[in-house]
Amino acid sequence: MITSPRIFRLIICMIALSIIVGPALAAQYVPSAPTSSYLPLAFRDYSFVLPQLAFIGVDPNNYANQYIYRASEDGSGLINLTSDPTSYLNFAWSPDGSKIVFSSYWGNNDEIYVMNADGSGRTQLTYELGTDRSPTWSPDGRKIAFISDRQGSIQVYVMNPDGSTVTRLTNITPGCTRPVWSPDGSKIAFDVWGIGYNDEEIYVANADGSGSVRLTNNSYFDAVDGWSPDSSKILFRSNRDSVNSEDVYEMNTDGSDPVRLTTSGFIQKAAWSPDGSKIAYSTTDGLFIMDPDGTNKIEVLCQSNHIATFDQSWSPDGLKIAYSLSSAVIGDTTGIYAVRIDGSSCSHLTTMLASAPQWRP
Repeated sequence: MITSPRIFRLIICMIALSIIVGPALAAQYVPSAPTSSYLPLAFRDYSFVLPQLAFIGVDPNNYANQYIYRASEDGSGLINLTSDPTSYLNFAWSPDGSKIVFSSYWGNNDEIYVMNADGSGRTQLTYELGTDRSPTWSPDGRKIAFISDRQGSIQVYVMNPDGSTVTRLTNITPGCTRPVWSPDGSKIAFDVWGIGYNDEEIYVANADGSGSVRLTNNSYFDAVDGWSPDSSKILFRSNRDSVNSEDVYEMNTDGSDPVRLTTSGFIQKAAWSPDGSKIAYSTTDGLFIMDPDGTNKIEVLCQSNHIATFDQSWSPDGLKIAYSLSSAVIGDTTGIYAVRIDGSSCSHLTTMLASAPQWRP
């Protein structure tokens, strides 16, 4: 039987051992955070565990120079991921949030690159004389769709995430743009330029390029914005009912039963919430959300007056929306915002001229 003095000595030894060995063991598990030393709990920077966004920021001294930045939803931990300036950028997160694929004009033409979420490991995926743009990941992360004019007209292609096995999916005159994967990964919707001015049509094809079907057929502007989360509907913008405006519509994936959801003027972009219960759309007058049938429209105010908004993006949990302001807005109010859909809070992430915020999955 262990006596009380022996228990006391054992406790003292354990405490001493934890003082000597504890910090060395703990140092092995310090989280990868933007801090220069292992600080006590109360003083560590935990911005890295907050939801994050990436966006395109502009050099205030030279508007031709663009970069991809990443920041936490409260604006902390701002990082420039692409240190080399470029005059053109677009990007997309991988489904697991570990990588970013992007197109950039470095040198003589646009090529597609991929990098880790912290900006490291940048790898060039395309090496063509033509323009390669608009990369977007398949929902399972196994393919990247993009547009290219490497064989003449701009068409939709897919490739593996390492740039191998490039496959052309479309061969439609005069050319294609904006590929959008269905959430189940089985299809890709895309726009095709029409013959007349401001004429675009929407097509859909299987993920391997087969079964291409034209969904819209008119002399107006029809542009795909996205799919419903269950892949049963396509959200798009059109001026078919008013040539002086663009409104939000939805239709079945075979093009049937198009329904007009807004009558509010010029719509910049529309997107379903992750659970499919709401649709957000940005306009020249502000940011709005509505039910999928177009009812219960609510303006999500983040400023005291109505300002043109762009590029809204739902947070993965569907509770917040990030967006940018018109490039015409210069000063303390410009930049990227993140607002709760119930209007309870609003974060001004950055005052730099910026666009295209996307939440990290």
